[in-house]
Amino acid sequence: MERLISAHGLQTTIEADANLTMNQIMLILTGCFSVLGVLAFAFWHARRSLPTLEPLFYRTAGIAGVLVPLVNEQRLKYRKTTGNQNPYICVVGADGEYCTKDKWADAMAEWMRDGVTRIQYLLIGPTKSALDGLSKLRSQFPNQLEVLVVDKWEDLTDAHARELAGKYRTFHYVLFEAPKMMWVEGYHFHKTEASDCQFVPPQYVSRDSRFDTFKVDFDYIKQRATPLAA
Repeated sequence: MERLISAHGLQTTIEADANLTMNQIMLILTGCFSVLGVLAFAFWHARRSLPTLEPLFYRTAGIAGVLVPLVNEQRLKYRKTTGNQNPYICVVGADGEYCTKDKWADAMAEWMRDGVTRIQYLLIGPTKSALDGLSKLRSQFPNQLEVLVVDKWEDLTDAHARELAGKYRTFHYVLFEAPKMMWVEGYHFHKTEASDCQFVPPQYVSRDSRFDTFKVDFDYIKQRATPLAA
């Protein structure tokens, strides 16, 4: 009987030790998961606090509502670190109708008042209302805003310029200098909002070869465009 009691006591002790061990393991696991949760939250918060390093993609976007705040943020950061340094902007548009319907023209005016020394704006087949709106803006900033017009792109004799102008009827971009950044619209035709848009920030644009390609193409076709009189 004593042996039976001793065996039973031993079994009880073993079971108690096993339960204690399982409880300890559960406590350890719970602590680990808690620590991982805290670390994950800290990483997420730090990630949100970091500046935009990679391109931002938008299925649809309005240039005034989306691009303008992004540009203003980057220009403010740039000014604090390096100064203004003669910022310069190239814009490729089509009929330009959104200039009169959106706040895009207001944003350009604000930039020129704020130190942007030059904006070159290329239009392909612009409407009369777009030309009237940009002409009014140009009269306010005659030394800063240059509007370049390709009225009938099909009549361009230069094959490469004709190809670019045909492409620019629906494919648009904006190039910024000081700081260097880029906005691309994959498709924009007779609407305020464009499709397949991308913002390439200063921290990434140096790795994007499209910037230099777009600038070369812009300079090529602007030589075949007609400047809008003030």
